[in-house]
Amino acid sequence: MNEDKPIIFVSHAAADAEIAAKFKIDVENSFLGLCELFVSSNLDSLQGGKEWMQVIKENLAKAKIFIGLLSPIALSRPWIYAEFGAGWIRDIPTISVCHSGLEKGQLPIPLSHFQALNLTDELHLEHLYSQISNAIGCKVPQRDLKEDAKSYFKITEISRKQRSIQQWLNHLREWNPDFQKVFSGEVIDILIPSEAEIAFKEFKREMETNSYLNFEAKGMAMGTRVGAQATIWEVEKGKNFKEFEQLAN
Repeated sequence: MNEDKPIIFVSHAAADAEIAAKFKIDVENSFLGLCELFVSSNLDSLQGGKEWMQVIKENLAKAKIFIGLLSPIALSRPWIYAEFGAGWIRDIPTISVCHSGLEKGQLPIPLSHFQALNLTDELHLEHLYSQISNAIGCKVPQRDLKEDAKSYFKITEISRKQRSIQQWLNHLREWNPDFQKVFSGEVIDILIPSEAEIAFKEFKREMETNSYLNFEAKGMAMGTRVGAQATIWEVEKGKNFKEFEQLAN
């Protein structure tokens, strides 16, 4: 890190390293090198041989602004909350920036107490750049934030889809041991517990919108292996099943 440049501390989950790396490049290029982003997954920020926790503490102590890039995965990482707390204690601007399907209304306490923005919203990016400008003491740079928002959406949407598909596959295989036969091209019936019906229909809608899987309602069942009451669905491959397989792995 350059000791002469103001530091922007970017907190994120390791699984979100790709979006954090792009955000670092975009911001540093936009501000023409007037600031430096500390992103712990980036080797330029955290060099080999240095003690990890000490480097993070040093950069938290020097940061002019704290930005948390928050995905659903990030919410399960304890150090995210610790780093937010450090930003709050130092009384520097501390901002939650949501992505990968996470909405600011879903933020738990205490993250919900901080200013929250959406990484894929052009107006939110404009506000974020204004906050960075104020923190490091320079003018807001001119940048095509509409294109940035589209680019961030493209990256984070893949992550969101992959996470959703993998989570639902775990459920479907647990409830229906024969579900794997769908991958071989068979048309099978599956059971969905009644308590999971609302969430399942959201998943079903997305799978059919993307032509990954096709579902047909086949009625109700009582006293099943998945609970006292369940719905029955016929399921088969959609025309874009290859993409579904790639996201499932």
